[in-house]
Amino acid sequence: VVLSVMIGDCDMLRGQLTWTPVPSSGLSERIFHSMAYDSIGQRMLTIGGQPNSGFASWDGTSWTSLPSGGPEGRHFHCMAFDDSRSKLVVFGGVDNVNFSYLGDTWEWDGLSWVQMMPPGPIARVRASMAYDSVRRRVVLFGGDSVVGQLGDTWEWDGSSWAPRFSVASPGRRVGAAMTFDPSRNTCVLFGGDSLSGLRNDLWAWNGLNWQAISTSIPPAPRRDASLAFNPRWGGCVLFGGELNGSRASDISVLRGNQWSLVGTVSLPGLSGGPFGVMAFDVARQQAVFTGGNGSFTTWLLKGNAAQSAEFGFGCGPQISLLQPSGTSQPIIGLTSELEMRGAAFAFGFLAIGTSRQWMGGFPLPIALDGLGMPGCNIWHSLDIHSAFPSSSGVGDVASFSVPIPANIFFLGARLHLQAWAPDPAANTAGIVLTNGVTWTIGDF
Repeated sequence: VVLSVMIGDCDMLRGQLTWTPVPSSGLSERIFHSMAYDSIGQRMLTIGGQPNSGFASWDGTSWTSLPSGGPEGRHFHCMAFDDSRSKLVVFGGVDNVNFSYLGDTWEWDGLSWVQMMPPGPIARVRASMAYDSVRRRVVLFGGDSVVGQLGDTWEWDGSSWAPRFSVASPGRRVGAAMTFDPSRNTCVLFGGDSLSGLRNDLWAWNGLNWQAISTSIPPAPRRDASLAFNPRWGGCVLFGGELNGSRASDISVLRGNQWSLVGTVSLPGLSGGPFGVMAFDVARQQAVFTGGNGSFTTWLLKGNAAQSAEFGFGCGPQISLLQPSGTSQPIIGLTSELEMRGAAFAFGFLAIGTSRQWMGGFPLPIALDGLGMPGCNIWHSLDIHSAFPSSSGVGDVASFSVPIPANIFFLGARLHLQAWAPDPAANTAGIVLTNGVTWTIGDF
């Protein structure tokens, strides 16, 4: 809440978004595969693809091959992890040997694969799938089949497939990106390739109906993009896909009904599309992208590294000092902790501003000697907050807990902070001030 006024007002130093490659030993090259996050094992899982299609997990450091005997040997299939039942669900795809379309359903419980045998959707490829954590259903939409493009909706509850019918619908399409958006409590579907061409429309499935969502400045029409909710950024992140005649390399974030382009990142020899796939690693709070034709690579999406830097000096009998608490850093979506030392009554107030140059037309710093506070200075503007109270205190230390919204627009923002506290014995005014601290807000 304190920082919500920053939008449009602060010194935004938008950081460079980068996909950082990490070692991918233990996993053979592949494209047209699927990947999902296992919330129970806190790992990424991937299976299928061409030319290799083994089953493997990634623990944030390395890939490990897992026992097969399941739905490997296919590509263009869809996959989602059912958190409520701790099961990985795989459906459909293309057989790597005879290239026939598949319509089988498989589940993995962390130890072994089981092929489920209920009647369900017809065989298809490049369908869209996501797990609805509110309704505890895996949702399947569309795809391509031997009878052409599909626009049907199905839900899997662990024992049976059920068709769902809605008056409004995204219509027949293949290669649409879909994920669950907890900010809406619905699955959202973007784009794809329809009978009339590539699309960039957005739809939400609430378990009963599809609803078209009107959005501002949507990304360019595309197919086979990756879409994953990033809680650190507070929205659904769209990356890559295929445009008409080229591969996309832009990264956009959907928050509410607004799309925002936050960067363009070209991966060496790979720019999204069906050659790679992205999912969000909740345990390590980062987006993970895998793929590669000729050389398999694992990439991590990172923006700004959060930073704290002290400047200036404090005043008072003990020389008041403001500094980060431990290793706390200003990371979006988290609460940053600071400490003021030299507070006479173990409590104080935090001033937050956006400029170290000017405040109300006066150059900074502003010396307060003439106001009965010798050696004390105002080090930054007070345009965000002038008296944010400490959350706790003990001895001569006042602690501050400052929540930073989960909002991609804060990434790269630079803020300045200074604490002050009453101290009747310090000077005539009875107030002491600390040095300043500059935050560069990051996402790791």
